[in-house]
Amino acid sequence: MKRQLRINSPIHSTHPKNGRDFYFLLGFIVIGLLLRGALLCVMVSHPERAFWPDTQGYLDPALKLLASGVYPADSAIRTPLYPIFISLVFRIGGENPILIIIAQVILSTLTVLLTYHLGIRILPRPAALIGALLMAICVESVTHSLYLLTETLFTFLFLASMLTWVKARQDSNRSWLVFAALLMGLCVLCRPIALYFPLLLVAFHLLDLSRRWSSRLKEVVIYLSILALVLFPWLLRNQLLIGFPSVSTISDYNLLFYNAASLEMHLKGVTEAEIRPELASRVNQTMANLGWQDTEANRARVHRLLARQIILAHPVRYLYIHLKSDLNSFLPDLAGPAQILGLTLGGKGTLSVSNQHGLKAAIRNYFGGSIWPLWVFAPIVALQGLIYMVDAIGIVWLARKRAWHPLIVLILPVMYFMLIPGAPSVPRFRVPVMPNISLLFGLGLNMVWLALHRRKSSSGNPLG
Repeated sequence: MKRQLRINSPIHSTHPKNGRDFYFLLGFIVIGLLLRGALLCVMVSHPERAFWPDTQGYLDPALKLLASGVYPADSAIRTPLYPIFISLVFRIGGENPILIIIAQVILSTLTVLLTYHLGIRILPRPAALIGALLMAICVESVTHSLYLLTETLFTFLFLASMLTWVKARQDSNRSWLVFAALLMGLCVLCRPIALYFPLLLVAFHLLDLSRRWSSRLKEVVIYLSILALVLFPWLLRNQLLIGFPSVSTISDYNLLFYNAASLEMHLKGVTEAEIRPELASRVNQTMANLGWQDTEANRARVHRLLARQIILAHPVRYLYIHLKSDLNSFLPDLAGPAQILGLTLGGKGTLSVSNQHGLKAAIRNYFGGSIWPLWVFAPIVALQGLIYMVDAIGIVWLARKRAWHPLIVLILPVMYFMLIPGAPSVPRFRVPVMPNISLLFGLGLNMVWLALHRRKSSSGNPLG
């Protein structure tokens, strides 16, 4: 008989939740809060270190919303959820950026709990606990909770959406499916990169041959309908405001001025500083040739048009450069702790230097020509390498066991969020999938421990 593909084949925990888990998790939370609290004390004295180049783009609409009570109708570049989050915090406690950081520290700590609850649903209990511990102490989660960026809020929402999606499938409960869709909609309104991820979830849901086709189809309709209802007001607003029903116009800008620009840089052997003015000139010339007014919507359309022309002219070369740039997301996150500790001594353009000349040149640029800070952060580099090695063990184990459901839940977000960005890729893009990476680490470490324990037991048994 032909073997059916069963997507919904989770590894239920062989160790049910018990009272000890509460104390373990309480300890992890205390550790996580202590780490975040220590760095928060540094930020209180240096609040300017919480700001990144993207920060002002979220603060401006938040302050306008706070002042007028209405979300500003001036642009569709930024999605609204993070500015709304900022304005709510400011309204409650006053316009102090430290309050946003405190709120994010709370969300980051709650992410530790969500990591455990996702893990206990699809992995053995020790793996869930180890994964939660790593989330409490991992550099990405700790440091980026202290920056005025979307990472912490987005990670919390995305992880909550995946947890409710798993609960909906395992419990055959459509109420959880509604919550999963609502949360995924909020994810898209926090960071537009999440827009197409639900389609991958839906595709794998439809491949679950262990359930009736009619049931799967109804659940897909429910999920996508709720998601569309969440996004519709924002899309309608953008259609009425700029004549372009897009979640965000920044995606088209990035496609041209980062990804297509990266291809042009490699083809022409020029720098980012040279290629971007050239592309901007081509945008203006194209709009003039088409007779289009200089509006945000028209610029977005031209950005997409020119980017596609450049990319489709050299698709293989572009794919190589894109995937090579994606590797930046997997690098150790030295920029996060360095900025908090005030070690960012270098100039701008580190990302461009990395894409053109490699990691070592990027480090020298970031740290003002010096490479000694790399040795200060050597433990972070070593830990990151260890995490990836142990993750690989977890992935191989899941594949050998044909545990497709846990494998999809843990691997799909990593592949999606780490492979899509291309040229703009930086280590902070790894933050939203650190729960997945942490749980794979927990699984791999648990499997290594069990293998060593079995070998020890076998060697101690003369009949073994």
